[in-house]
Amino acid sequence: MVANAVEEYLGTHPNREQVRAAGLAAMYEYEAEYGPFTEEEPAAADARTDWPFGPGDGDQGGPPAGGPPDGRDV
Repeated sequence: MVANAVEEYLGTHPNREQVRAAGLAAMYEYEAEYGPFTEEEPAAADARTDWPFGPGDGDQGGPPAGGPPDGRDV
């Protein structure tokens, strides 16, 4: 019974490598359709993914003033 539950969980929750591979495939597909990323696009993506996790220097002080760096009004 436990083995079935573990197998079901693993089948519905991809591991980090699967998620990374899917993300890379999506990036390659985007570039194939729209051309190479501009310098601004990776920087904006980094800012969006860094924002929820803090500035990275151990200071988890919350979001920067004015909301998310991508300009959304949350």
